[in-house]
Amino acid sequence: VYREYTDSTYTVPKPRPAWTGIQGPVIVAQAGNRVIVHFKNLASQPYSISPVGITYSKQSEGAGYDDSTAGQEKEDDAISPGGYYEYVWDLSPWDGPTPSDPDCLTYSYSSQVDTVRDVNSGLIGQLGSRRVPAFVLLFAVFDETKSWYGQVGERMSREKFKRSQGRKEYHTINGYVNSTLPGLTMCQDRNTMFWHLIGVGTAPEIHTIQFQDHTVQVLSHRKVTMDVAPMTFITAEMRPNILGHFLISCQIYSHRHDGMNAMFTVDKCPEPITLPGPDLRNVKHTDEDPSEEDSYDDNNFLFNTINFLPKKPQVHVRSSRGGLSKTWTHYIAAEEVTWDYTPHLNPTDRDFQSRYFPASPHHLDYKYKKVVYVEYTDATFTERKSPVSKLIGPLLKGKVNDEFHITFKNLASHPFNIYPNGLTKIIPLQNIENNLRSMAVPPNETFSYMWKLTTEDGPLEGDPQCLTQLYQSTISPERDLASGLVGILLICKYEAIDTRGLLLGSDKDWSLVFGVFDENRSWYFSENMQKSSQNIPDITDPEFYNSNVIYSDGRQFVTCKTDVAYWHVASVGTQSDFLSVYFTGNLFQYQGIYQSVLTLFPMTGMTISMETELTGECSSVLYPSDVSATDVVDPRSRGIKYQTYYIAAEEVTWDYGIRKPFQKFLPSYKKVVFQGYRGEDFKRPINRGALQQHLGLLGPLIRAEANDLITVVFKNNASRPYSFHLHGVYDRSQGAGVAQTHASSAPPGVPGEPVPPGESRTYNWRVSRKQGPTDTEFDCKTGAYYSTVDKERDLHSGLIGPLVICRPGTLGNHETTEFALLFHTFDETKSWYMEENLRQHCAPPCQANTADPWYHISNKFAAINGYVAETLPGLLVAKYQQVRWHLLNVGNDGEYHAVHFHGLPFTLHTGQEHRMGVYNLFPGVFGTVEMTPPTDGTWLVECTIGDYQLAGMRAKLLVYNPHCIFPLGMKSRRIEDSHITASDHIGNWEPRLARLDQSGYINAWMGTDSTSWLQVRLTLIHGIETQGVRSKLRDHYITFFTISYSLDQDTWFTYRGNSTRKNYLFHGNMDSSRLKRNIFYPPIVARYIRIQPLQFVHKPAVRLELLGCDLNSCSLPLGLQKMIPDDSFSASSSHSSFFSSWKPSLARLHKEGRANAWRPKNNNPHEWLQVDLGKVKRITGVITQGAKSLLTEMMVTEFSVTFSQDGQTWSSVSEGSSQGEQEVVTVFDSPLFARYLRIHPRGWINDIALRLEVLGCNTPQDL
Repeated sequence: VYREYTDSTYTVPKPRPAWTGIQGPVIVAQAGNRVIVHFKNLASQPYSISPVGITYSKQSEGAGYDDSTAGQEKEDDAISPGGYYEYVWDLSPWDGPTPSDPDCLTYSYSSQVDTVRDVNSGLIGQLGSRRVPAFVLLFAVFDETKSWYGQVGERMSREKFKRSQGRKEYHTINGYVNSTLPGLTMCQDRNTMFWHLIGVGTAPEIHTIQFQDHTVQVLSHRKVTMDVAPMTFITAEMRPNILGHFLISCQIYSHRHDGMNAMFTVDKCPEPITLPGPDLRNVKHTDEDPSEEDSYDDNNFLFNTINFLPKKPQVHVRSSRGGLSKTWTHYIAAEEVTWDYTPHLNPTDRDFQSRYFPASPHHLDYKYKKVVYVEYTDATFTERKSPVSKLIGPLLKGKVNDEFHITFKNLASHPFNIYPNGLTKIIPLQNIENNLRSMAVPPNETFSYMWKLTTEDGPLEGDPQCLTQLYQSTISPERDLASGLVGILLICKYEAIDTRGLLLGSDKDWSLVFGVFDENRSWYFSENMQKSSQNIPDITDPEFYNSNVIYSDGRQFVTCKTDVAYWHVASVGTQSDFLSVYFTGNLFQYQGIYQSVLTLFPMTGMTISMETELTGECSSVLYPSDVSATDVVDPRSRGIKYQTYYIAAEEVTWDYGIRKPFQKFLPSYKKVVFQGYRGEDFKRPINRGALQQHLGLLGPLIRAEANDLITVVFKNNASRPYSFHLHGVYDRSQGAGVAQTHASSAPPGVPGEPVPPGESRTYNWRVSRKQGPTDTEFDCKTGAYYSTVDKERDLHSGLIGPLVICRPGTLGNHETTEFALLFHTFDETKSWYMEENLRQHCAPPCQANTADPWYHISNKFAAINGYVAETLPGLLVAKYQQVRWHLLNVGNDGEYHAVHFHGLPFTLHTGQEHRMGVYNLFPGVFGTVEMTPPTDGTWLVECTIGDYQLAGMRAKLLVYNPHCIFPLGMKSRRIEDSHITASDHIGNWEPRLARLDQSGYINAWMGTDSTSWLQVRLTLIHGIETQGVRSKLRDHYITFFTISYSLDQDTWFTYRGNSTRKNYLFHGNMDSSRLKRNIFYPPIVARYIRIQPLQFVHKPAVRLELLGCDLNSCSLPLGLQKMIPDDSFSASSSHSSFFSSWKPSLARLHKEGRANAWRPKNNNPHEWLQVDLGKVKRITGVITQGAKSLLTEMMVTEFSVTFSQDGQTWSSVSEGSSQGEQEVVTVFDSPLFARYLRIHPRGWINDIALRLEVLGCNTPQDL
């Protein structure tokens, strides 16, 4: 665990509250400030400290990967046992909260040496503000089989863990289980209490957290439950108004049984002494009746406390559209019924049965005895209020300050009750002493409750008109719910409903409950089994158990165009999976933005609004699904722009990028992808430019603006049927119903319907205003398109692409760089091509044992755009350039991802702007975030959930400095002759002569023809300067050329820039002498570059210079030539004569004059030249140059370097060399961090003379 000490001796621990438990100390951080953490590793394993949500430099990242750093910048990655490191985080002013955020943001820090093992060993803490009063709660699932230490008291290997028995996973709050967390005590009505909630875990576990009998405020939203997943950060405010002991628990029943609960206590604290003050309006003394007039006795004033009471809501007399507070009376019984889960299922629905209702065992035909809430007209309980049988209880609806009088009668054979979630005041109408939550109403008995809807329960400003909560029986919550006792409770704003209980401003008002009923946990399970016509199988058989877990099916609702509908959606059940609900007919509005997928955690409810744009039937089903809807678009309407795409489904061979054969079952896989073409003849494929290279497995980016008409001509070039579906854009018959906008031989198609191999279809979609971004969102928002013949298998086979919808007039904005990233685990065992891949790559004696777990593990690839383990190409971003990231997740089976950009916080616009460090990406949910990277270097983009991160869901992002452009050394000969090669050359016109301004009779490289090429070895290239040559009175130069590049000389890429052509055609020279500069955008990251002449005059001859930088954009001249003042130079001595003085300030590159360098008084190895850079810099190398006096050349042939941060303590670095007046670059193996640099001549010719430039860049901290 992380623990804080009082001083550098690490002997006296700092006092810490008992409730902090396993978590480390709060690291207090503020935007614009510097945070210094002195880390001492007193453990037996290497560990680090790596923060989330803030900017930092590479030497304080605390995470190790191949980021082109070395030496001191690698020391922070892992601190050995007994080691020490000082982490320095200089927070950017942009790291702080936005005006829409809380005053303080909640983040975390952890060890990243081995993400999974480090976190499961306990290394986690909060990064944020020490707000008082506040509690920090870590909701963590610790898997002790993945800890460095195993179980307590013993060290086990992973193999032993697999064989060992007993508990391995612990569902904890601050490291405690089963309500053992101490110290959560607060005062009643004293202050608002802040809770900082952090989700922790290396697997995608989710939690639905509730504070018993209390609600909280998160931003501008009222919450009864909070959705917590790994790497979620929530700041919640609570008003502790009720005395007593209360439970904090996960509402997912399996987690509650696993111990994820704690108790907090609200006490009546002694009142503080308050000095006398003026009589204030609306001020009360605690010993007086609040309903009386303000009065007090001056003599007793010091012994009273002044409370500033909240302003009471004013009561206005209104019409029936919004009346005074009202009492709603309901008579509700618990009744036993026989419920049929599948009344609509026909025997012919074979496909649906096989997918959702397993054929075995068919012992009950999905008819079960259950108990349900039924509403009656009066206290006699003889006449039902509705004749329709429902599994979900009656909808209860009221507004703030209303009351419910509930008369509950238990007509069932087991004790039950009725209890609401989300209400803080539940009062019995009969005299009892029991806790109402646990008080059972016996069979045939009646009990009456009063539920008060207070302002603490009602919606806040940012909430919809009504909050959707649940009521249920809470005697044995899990078994009662599995038996059927649950209903929806709506708590509405004061003016949201009229006196009849109707929502104002709504044409339709629907409730939609997705239930997962575990009949194995029902009170009636044994009774249901006894009614079975078949022999009862082994109830411990997993297949039998799963057959009795029933999932609710989607419903269809008929709407009218322009209807405004409110949907009250809830997820109930005893399972631990979240639901992604896809509304495929119309978009809904939630938290100010339009969406198509709603993520529901177990035992939660939401209210969303939908303004119907399309008539017809709208399906709301578990993601994924299809829907029917119709609309007619007139393509002659004014202002419509047309976007046409030609896209084919094509089969390819795909390599996920894994270079270690033992980590994958097959070397490569046959897949099917979306490929763009230039016309409907599908003969000219669109090649991807450098800015599209990152798309990888994804199809071409479809971009359009709101109100545009999208036309897609889709051809299936694959060997089996596939379809084309635009997610979130109106579907089904719309595609066929839209008038054709261009002549096409492909017939109209219905999106989502299969297209046979070899056939084409034409689809048209009108992009509505709601499908584009709102005024409060970014200019563009993301979606996706994919095949839905069998969505799961089609997706795992590779058919998916990104869709971007922009605000009108913004599509051509090139100031923002855009990237689309799909976070998805491809399971090749679910691909259509798995058998074919096995036949091709696993012929005998190779065998595939499908029962072997390794077979399934090795055929899964946790990838970003189809690439794993940092192999995704093309993620290049300029420093301080605005970048927009479109993040996609279309997985299922609970595949949740937490996207983290190391050292690069971002903003999110969802109605309001919010600063974030991690983006939570649920299935079917697509997010758009923006950032302006402030720190150059190579940074990791990853799913920060440990299991996915470890499996390879990582990529590298290069942030480069666009101003770091300087000659790489062709002219100055920094690039050696051996690094310049060619395919061929004429005579003595060798490749080593291809240097800019090369002199001599033979002074360039000259190839034989257009098949010749010239190759240079280097790093990050921003541009190229070319020059021809004149020989024998004839000009030779290249007029057009292409460039290819490689990292290993095996795989070569042709540079396309931002062009979609096969290659980018560079314009060369117009004569043999003048320079021609070409700048690359984006720049090229390569070790080798080739220049391929296409057109030339006489012979392809070239002299050139390459412009670029190192990968970390840290090879800039630091200003010795012109910027650094003279007094920053000093030396051990300097040579002077009657005619000149060779003082230290002359040691500037290319200095001219009689005295044009530094010379010491005497030539000996004890002399030195020192430069003061003004502040600590990151130094990557030096350029040295000799000098000439009259006809005498003077140069330093060997030298050593020492450096210091304070001018007192010096360290040394390896030696370098120099060559006369030529520039010689000495690059340090690892960068130096220093303010002072000394050059010590060790060898020289004639006399010591030195001119100098230092290469490097600024660093955000002084190490």
